[in-house]
Amino acid sequence: MKDYLKPLLELKPDRVILHIGTNDLKSKEPKQVADAIVDLARQVENSSDAEVVISELVCRRDQFNEAVKEVNKQLRKYCNQNQWNRIQHTNLTEKELNKGGLHLNIEGNNKLFQNFKTSLIN
Repeated sequence: MKDYLKPLLELKPDRVILHIGTNDLKSKEPKQVADAIVDLARQVENSSDAEVVISELVCRRDQFNEAVKEVNKQLRKYCNQNQWNRIQHTNLTEKELNKGGLHLNIEGNNKLFQNFKTSLIN
């Protein structure tokens, strides 16, 4: 992620939204994943004037869904502590996942897009 952020920050955006996938949950504990997201957010803050916005993780339909919920709980706490805005995806449920249950279907993508759009408008 750091390699992708640097060129973006050189463009001097007003807002950087960090939307992270869930694959790290296969090898890391939820708190480690949340801490890594927060570390990345702090790097953005320290290297630019951009507002940091954290996008919660999206649900899964497998054994890692509880870990997703725990990461989101940690992210809520960190966002409150650091006064970062947070994009919630509570409107995304298992019915917005594809057949495999790990990715969003078209309806899920539309809802995710709407969540981002709403956040950017506010």
